[in-house]
Amino acid sequence: MPKDLITPFVAVIIVPFSALMLDYLFRWTPILETMKRAGPDFSIMGLGSVGAIFIDKRATDALTSLTTLPVQLNLFLVALMILVFRQISFKIAEGRVLQDGSQADVSAFRAVSSCAFGLASIILVSAILYVGYSQPGTN
Repeated sequence: MPKDLITPFVAVIIVPFSALMLDYLFRWTPILETMKRAGPDFSIMGLGSVGAIFIDKRATDALTSLTTLPVQLNLFLVALMILVFRQISFKIAEGRVLQDGSQADVSAFRAVSSCAFGLASIILVSAILYVGYSQPGTN
């Protein structure tokens, strides 16, 4: 891992992720319920981090050198992808409605899948940050 990456990675990814984890820890909800809620929350965290990533000159320079698209279009496409991940998380986490109108419990597979799409948002932002700081010649 590039040495210069530590500070931006901690500020943009680790601190918000830790705050979410502490919030979930102090709620004391069942793990499946927490994982069901975590998917959309992680997506929102990833969406908030996109702005910080695209303010970083090294990340924007690296993305510009890797793609032929303007930086603004890259930002739009990444944000759109994260919003799609969020919607998928919501759709997966929706439980079945029983005949009496009550909500069925969410299965473990649905909860984990919802969480996975939220984590994909964070991984996407982390990958952009890593690429920006691992490219040779970026200042």
